[in-house]
Amino acid sequence: MGWPARLAALSAVALGSVLWLGGCRPPGAAAPGPVAAAPCPFRLAGEAEGEGYTCGVLAVDQRRGAPEGVRLGIFFARLNAVDPVQPPLLFLAGGPGASGVYEVPLLAELLAPLRRSRDLLFFDLRGAGFSQPRIDCRSGGHEGVGPSCMAALRSRGLDPMAFNTTQAAADAAELLAALGYVQADLLGVSYGTRLALELMRSHPQVVRAAVLDSTVAPEILTYELQALGDYQARLWPYADCEQNPRCRGRFGGMAGRFLALLNRLDEAPPAVLVGHVPLEASALYSLNNLVAGQPDRVALLPLIVDELDRGETATYRALLDQDLGDVPAVPARVGDASDQFLPRFELFLQSLSSEQAAALRHELAGLPVEDPGNQALLALLAARRTPADLWQLAAQMTSYERQRVLAAYGVPLALYVPHLLGDVKAIFDCQEEIPFVEPDLMRQNQSVIPLPALLPPYDFAEGISASQRSCREMGIGPAPLAFKGPVTATHPVLLLAGTQDTVTPMLWAELAAAALPNARLQRLPGYGHALLYQTGACVAELALQFLAAPGQPVAARCTAPIDYVLEPPLAVRLTGRMWLLQGWAGEAAAGSPVTALFSRGRVVGLDGCGTYAADFAVAGDRLEISDPVADNDSCTGTAQELQRAFLAALADARQVTVRGDRMLLGTADGTLLVFVLEPDLPLEGPNWRLVALPAAGEAGLPASLQIAPVTARFDQGRWLGVLGCNLYETAYAREKEQLHLGALEPAAEVACVFPAGILEQEQRVARLLQGVTRYWIGGRELFLYGDSATPSLVFYADP
Repeated sequence: MGWPARLAALSAVALGSVLWLGGCRPPGAAAPGPVAAAPCPFRLAGEAEGEGYTCGVLAVDQRRGAPEGVRLGIFFARLNAVDPVQPPLLFLAGGPGASGVYEVPLLAELLAPLRRSRDLLFFDLRGAGFSQPRIDCRSGGHEGVGPSCMAALRSRGLDPMAFNTTQAAADAAELLAALGYVQADLLGVSYGTRLALELMRSHPQVVRAAVLDSTVAPEILTYELQALGDYQARLWPYADCEQNPRCRGRFGGMAGRFLALLNRLDEAPPAVLVGHVPLEASALYSLNNLVAGQPDRVALLPLIVDELDRGETATYRALLDQDLGDVPAVPARVGDASDQFLPRFELFLQSLSSEQAAALRHELAGLPVEDPGNQALLALLAARRTPADLWQLAAQMTSYERQRVLAAYGVPLALYVPHLLGDVKAIFDCQEEIPFVEPDLMRQNQSVIPLPALLPPYDFAEGISASQRSCREMGIGPAPLAFKGPVTATHPVLLLAGTQDTVTPMLWAELAAAALPNARLQRLPGYGHALLYQTGACVAELALQFLAAPGQPVAARCTAPIDYVLEPPLAVRLTGRMWLLQGWAGEAAAGSPVTALFSRGRVVGLDGCGTYAADFAVAGDRLEISDPVADNDSCTGTAQELQRAFLAALADARQVTVRGDRMLLGTADGTLLVFVLEPDLPLEGPNWRLVALPAAGEAGLPASLQIAPVTARFDQGRWLGVLGCNLYETAYAREKEQLHLGALEPAAEVACVFPAGILEQEQRVARLLQGVTRYWIGGRELFLYGDSATPSLVFYADP
């Protein structure tokens, strides 16, 4: 069966039959077996439960050495190795309270290289996840974690003081022994690193080696050191730039410039405007939040600060708008069948009348909670003629996934909710964190932040006394002082720290590593918290190298130094700016304006007749524009000729060059289109002329109505203009790019009859104007938006 021998089989006991766990054993009753089989709450594609993977429940004493007391159920999952020649890998999830078992479908993919030679084990902490009983105060009728909930737990024989890291470590050691393993390697993420370190300290014999991702050791005073570590992470890219000869040669002392700019931004009048909005110091300080886990984005930060210091905002705006010419890769999270079912089912309900949809929701909520094979759910879907993909998803659901669907439609089920950590976190913190906090030390460490306004949004010092009082009221005391002592275990340990981690900062890993005599600290430049979920393949590669030879250095793609960008990329110079066609094949452009705005893989603009749109891609100086489509092809004469020739040239584009305020676009046949940059106009001041109505399902303005212009002017809270024949006026207020409008008021209602269709034009434009909620200005073009992501009206400011 591999190394070491596994248990021959798990007893065939269903999860429902171990619900006695959490109650007192009757006097004189025989103790049940330690492990019971249980159905997995997940499914792995291409594998059969019971063969490739199994789940179960380990029965443990709430208090070791008190077998007559309460027994708890520790839920676990085991994924069998292809060739089990190595010790198993025990995964320890974050939180405390996150479910490692729930994450198995995702983690099985991320950790597949490790599974080739070792079993993968996952378990949920006592009181959390799928372990029984799960501590959930709200499902018990309480407002939250508090004295009444703790009293209710004690009335059931549950002692909150038995739910902590020390007991969880004992559970992990007992699980390994019950499954027949002598030793295991550990992989902990975030809080899971604290559990791993305690396991090494209190049960050293069961651990061979450990990989710690985003470390928070037992001895770390997290509340005191949070602001200091947060500050270190935000300053790191600029300090690292100073250590890079190319970067320092281009930008100078970036750490000092970054701090000086923060101080300038905190003064009045504003030092830098982004569009027409002042850049706040807090926005710049929080810039790391936008780039953590994306080293190619972190590489832009010194350039951005250099530009902002000189009043330039192009690269900063491109980063905010995610308009850098590519789409950063984000690890895909594997959703279960219920995650996929719920949005598709709601989409189907939208095709029904409101009465039919309400009735179907009611029927679904009335299905039985126990439904072997999901037969009742499948019968309902078939009877109501739902799409076949819903049947397929329903057939794939585990019992837990089906119950999540029922809970979404109002069935009162106390299920594990993946985005909530549960109440064990508060109980753990009351023992292991809050009693040891010193508010004065917190304030002292926070004083390193250069501006008071830049302190993290959480003011721990202000509320810590109340938290300490609340813990005492719940009867939860501090962990033994020895728990907060440094872990000095001699096991081989690899600590992985993201330089941009503001949750468990790199500082914490450095402090933990200093106490471990056989530890290696590997920094991952540009990455943030929980590295496994940001760059799983890279973490798996590092873990594989380290566990194969714990004494040797490790290296992988994710450990490479940041290659800082020294000049604005072409995508920054090209995108997010409005370009006006100035000359074409040596001749000046004439007639209606022709423009191009490149953004997020789409190019849109005016084509001399109406608006157009197309996809584009840039690689180096190569430009490819795919299938430009006009929104209005009803123009005639010269306008129509210009439109068709321009769209044909776009489709033939091959090369782009940006030189200052000029863009040169070359086509395959050698034609050169010359564009100039149009500076963004303010909303107030210009006279705006309607040039297109590219709303979905509606054509642009007919050419015959161009003699009846529609205009707009914004002046001191009043929006005035011409609808073609009649004047209109309304009040407006704006907040950044949001527009809040009053009722549209015609200045006088004239029943115009010429040209034909003018009244229909007015009604249509008035309806769209009344629905406007936001605006955006690119060059001389004003885009007005309603509820759609595409503009409903486009105006142009004539010179």
